[in-house]
Amino acid sequence: MKKVLFITALLLSTPALAEDNGLDCERISILAGKIMEVRQAGYPMSKIRADLEAVWHPMITDAYRETRWSTDSRKQREIEKFTNKYALACYEYADK
Repeated sequence: MKKVLFITALLLSTPALAEDNGLDCERISILAGKIMEVRQAGYPMSKIRADLEAVWHPMITDAYRETRWSTDSRKQREIEKFTNKYALACYEYADK
């Protein structure tokens, strides 16, 4: 969990993810879900890293540490789990 909090703190340092009144945890969790979605679809890690800015690379690496499932139901569960993992870390960071 400490690693996720660190990655979230790093991502939150990006101005595009900060709202005027706080953190944009919804956007962070949506991006986390999209990253896991392409991971579950078999998109090569090197290509997604090339497509996104370096600030997102720790989240991408984290996604690729997770299992790539073969059934749609397991893929969807993994996407939801990863999305919620980053949403939780962001909200916990915002609540400090």
